[in-house]
Amino acid sequence: MLRNIVMALLIFIVFIIQTCFKQEITIGDVAPNLMLALICCIGFIYGKKPGMYCGFAAGLLIDLFYGYGGVIGLTAILLMNLGYVIGLFNEIFYSDDICIPVLLIVVSDLIYNFLYYCITFLLRGDLNLASYFQIIMFPEMIYTGFVSVFLYWFIKFLSVKIEKFEKRGEDKLVKGNFDKFD
Repeated sequence: MLRNIVMALLIFIVFIIQTCFKQEITIGDVAPNLMLALICCIGFIYGKKPGMYCGFAAGLLIDLFYGYGGVIGLTAILLMNLGYVIGLFNEIFYSDDICIPVLLIVVSDLIYNFLYYCITFLLRGDLNLASYFQIIMFPEMIYTGFVSVFLYWFIKFLSVKIEKFEKRGEDKLVKGNFDKFD
């Protein structure tokens, strides 16, 4: 239960940072996709279901406030699917290794931006994929990968603390005073 509250709070905080402080975190007209990095970290650490649920909630939050052309659900579906797919890697790889999650976040950012390009620009007849890749996709991919190193370790730290807190509560329940029943 505490983990769900912390994840919801993290989604809200990252949404606030990504939207309100975008000018402060932008370097050379490139801003990292913090929400995508957060969803990928949650999926990799906790598994496919939390990654999918958090991806849908985060995408819906983005769509409600900044939906493309009044379309609600595009970002929610993209982040939900990416959270699920990254969550599949939870069962395969050990979560203490930083290389795999960062590589998965970089690839996820590439896939997210390519699908977003296909849905929003390609369907309107804008066929300049090379320019979009050079100006938006590649720099964002690098910047998101760099930021995700710190974000992953922070979420991993929170995960360990939450597990210790929950385990401490379980130990108190199990270690009751049973001397009076003898």
